[in-house]
Amino acid sequence: MRSQIASRRAAAASLCLCLAAPFAALAPLAAEEERVFSTRTIERILAVPTPCRLSVDNVWGGIRLAGHARPTAEIEAVETVRAESAAAAERAALEVTLEIGERDGAIDLFVAGPFRHPRNRWGWNDRHRHPGYTVTYDI
Repeated sequence: MRSQIASRRAAAASLCLCLAAPFAALAPLAAEEERVFSTRTIERILAVPTPCRLSVDNVWGGIRLAGHARPTAEIEAVETVRAESAAAAERAALEVTLEIGERDGAIDLFVAGPFRHPRNRWGWNDRHRHPGYTVTYDI
C-alpha cells in the first residue's frame, strides 16, 4: 500500500514539473520584452585625393571594402544597439560613437566608447565589462 502511495506521489510530482516547465520557459520572454533593439544607417561621402589611406578601428561588427574609380569615399555603416533596457539604450547612444575623420589624404573610422582606455584612444578599458548594452557597427 505504501509503495502505491509513494509511486502516485512521484507521478503527481513529475506531472507538476511537466506542467510547470512551459511556464518557466516563458519567464525569459518576459525579460526580453524589456530589451531594446534598434538600428540606424550612417552614410557619408568624402572627397579624397589619390592615393588615399583608409584606417578602420571597429570593435564589434564587420568591415566590407569595395573600390571604384571615382575620387570619393562612400561610407555606409549600420549601427545596431542591443540593450537590456531603455535606460541602457540611452546610455549607449550617449557613450558610443563612430568617429569619421579625414586629414592629409587619409580617412579614419574609429568606434569610440567607454570600453576604450581613457588615456590611450587605441587601448582597451577592462573596467567597462558589462554596461547593459552592445553597439555593433557593420561598415
